[in-house]
Amino acid sequence: MKILSFLVLLLFFQLSVYGNEEILIKKSDISWMKPVGDSYVAKLNQTMELGLNLDKEIAQQIENYITGARAKQLNPYNPEEVDVIAIFNSPSGKAKKGIGFYYQEFKEDLATDAFLLKKTDEPWRVRFAPNEVGTWTVQIEVKAKGFDNPFMYSVKFKCETSEHKGRLVTHKTGTEEDRYLYYEASKERFIAVGMNISSGGFFTYKPSQNKRQMGGVEKLAAVNGNFVRFEIGAQGSLPDWNDVHNYTSKQDEMFGFDRLLATAEKNQIYAILFRHHVEIMGAAWDLPNWQNNPYRKQFQFEKISDYFTNPEAIKLQHMNLRYMYARWGYSPYWSFYGYSELEKFIDPIIEQEGISDEAAIQIFKKWLEGQIDYIRTNLDNQAMFANSYGTMKKTERKKGYDGILKASDVTAVHVYSSIKDGNFVNRANYVDDFWKSYKQPVILEEIGLNDDKLALYCCTGIDFHNQSWATTFTGSIGTGLDWWWDRGVMDFGYESSLAPLQKFIQPLSNKSLKFSPYRWADASGKSRLLETYALISDDQQEIYGWLHNASYYWRNDVNNPCVQSLLDSSNVIEKCIVGDNTEIGRNEPPGDYAQRHSDKYSSRGGFQQISGGMENNPSFILQDALKSGGKNRIWYKVEFFSTRSGENLKSIEGFDQVVRAGFGKKLKIVVPNLNDSNPDVAYKITMIGFGKKETEIRKPNKEMGVRWL
Repeated sequence: MKILSFLVLLLFFQLSVYGNEEILIKKSDISWMKPVGDSYVAKLNQTMELGLNLDKEIAQQIENYITGARAKQLNPYNPEEVDVIAIFNSPSGKAKKGIGFYYQEFKEDLATDAFLLKKTDEPWRVRFAPNEVGTWTVQIEVKAKGFDNPFMYSVKFKCETSEHKGRLVTHKTGTEEDRYLYYEASKERFIAVGMNISSGGFFTYKPSQNKRQMGGVEKLAAVNGNFVRFEIGAQGSLPDWNDVHNYTSKQDEMFGFDRLLATAEKNQIYAILFRHHVEIMGAAWDLPNWQNNPYRKQFQFEKISDYFTNPEAIKLQHMNLRYMYARWGYSPYWSFYGYSELEKFIDPIIEQEGISDEAAIQIFKKWLEGQIDYIRTNLDNQAMFANSYGTMKKTERKKGYDGILKASDVTAVHVYSSIKDGNFVNRANYVDDFWKSYKQPVILEEIGLNDDKLALYCCTGIDFHNQSWATTFTGSIGTGLDWWWDRGVMDFGYESSLAPLQKFIQPLSNKSLKFSPYRWADASGKSRLLETYALISDDQQEIYGWLHNASYYWRNDVNNPCVQSLLDSSNVIEKCIVGDNTEIGRNEPPGDYAQRHSDKYSSRGGFQQISGGMENNPSFILQDALKSGGKNRIWYKVEFFSTRSGENLKSIEGFDQVVRAGFGKKLKIVVPNLNDSNPDVAYKITMIGFGKKETEIRKPNKEMGVRWL
């Protein structure tokens, strides 16, 4: 029926264009808003925006609602009272639905740190991101309660090409290819490089906080990052937090969020927009908590489960989703929507009602599936969902379990860690486990130091550097997303580690190659000195990886006075101010940095220098990761690159080598010097041919200029 209604609406528009006398066509009331200065010319996969003036009587009744005037009113947020639908017809004849939304304009006043309301002549907006070059036509229908006939508006615009690549999608091939995200149009693989830049403030979202958050996005763009995670939160731009019927009190913060998403789009950075568990929890923060939840207050809910099951509440939640997707969901850069740390949505139901994990999970899952169906069917938006656990429910870990994660498009997990095994064991194991369980992309959605170790960011960025490189090669969608952007990471410029990483992994986007993860270490746990993470192409022609001197982690930075002060007293030497003028590194629990984080090398001077050159350095091994060459040997060229040389990817001279794999399917590769100058390196291994003897492969590759082993 919904498809039939959509087709009827299309026919209805065609009739209106060709002169149905009962329908008013008012092209003069449409204004071109974006791109600014390019009237009726849009750019491929970028935002275009139309402004709309409604009939004067409708506009007056809306104004009465906004101001609370005692006169006839129309709620602009409720589509049962005012409904604005746009049909965008592409040059190839495809139709796409858009939704109009009520809009207020603001200007920032940094003196008072407030958004001030600014008059706009076009209080209704329709946003879209065209995905075809050529001439588009738009028909807009406005229906209002109490008005018998719809109002019709029609306009054309031209779309020109751009460098923006469009939507991200997942693949369902049943192969290793399904680990990653892809550009929908080109099918090119997308490797995420980014972090959380979640919110501008804990309790408010003022212009200064909005600008600081936009500044974080610009810093990520400066190191060629392409993926970010934003909270759409109660203290910020969540439309229905104050009033489930009237979103006007959030218009200023939504205006700020417009600017944030525009900054991401300008820099071609894709985003997860997530909802925070504090909305359902007890008094977690001053503002966002269950006691202040507007659904609890306006419906007088006694049980938290009512929020997820009450039909009238769900209808209003869908109205909120409709507004969000009208205002932001048109953009290809809003890649995922989801709910963060699911256990904190579920546990309050379990504790309050005494039901099982299974029962609570199914309550949430049914509610979530209702949202997914509403967005994809009613809003004509193929949104992807990323829902995450902080602490995974055992029920969800059962293979094949039909739970919340199975209803999601990706599996998202949070893995904070301050220990040496944080990457090689904890995070890599999570990726392996959830890939095997769900066979869909895995996002390490929140990672970083444990919150009682934040002072380490005042001293060193070694943990951020190591986790960024390691997680990229675990088989997840890309880098794990560090949470602490404004608690030290960007305050001290540690995001610079992402620039050479992005440069190095560019070949992985080749859609013709499929990659599987591999990792190896020379020893376990506290004795480990070498560890490597790699992605091996299925034809084994190419291997990309990261090799790390594992003694280089924060606990062994014993010659750093700041780290030493934390080890001795749990306090930093100098005052450490980060983010929104917050001080960290003072008066933390004594002794928490010390002995339990030590490894074999902590009492041996900390960082261990590997500096013996080609003749004396140890080797790392790729074992059982390659096909046998049979009677022939397979020869590989190995190249090493600095991970600390910016975008230029400086080669590590003197250590390039050619190695062979025989019956044992093993490559044994001499490590370059791994010391204070380069404690870790990136490497590329390329198959160069088959041959029983070295001379058979040397001759055609004599110009290679590398060491033959």
